[in-house]
Amino acid sequence: MACFVPVLLIGVLFGLAMDQEAFLVSRMREHFHHQRDARAAVEYGVERGGRVVTVAADNRNSLGPARRGPVTG
Repeated sequence: MACFVPVLLIGVLFGLAMDQEAFLVSRMREHFHHQRDARAAVEYGVERGGRVVTVAADNRNSLGPARRGPVTG
């Protein structure tokens, strides 16, 4: 069972990363569909969606050490 944990962890983290990437790319695609300007679409996607993705990553990273327990030396 212990050897399965790293595989499961990598799968979960990869899934979360892909979810955030899909969120950013979908905003960029919507903007490109309306404006037909690729540069403006990327800027809009990062400007509008970047904050949400950053907050989600900060939350995920801040909760990580608490779930693993205290670090002992």
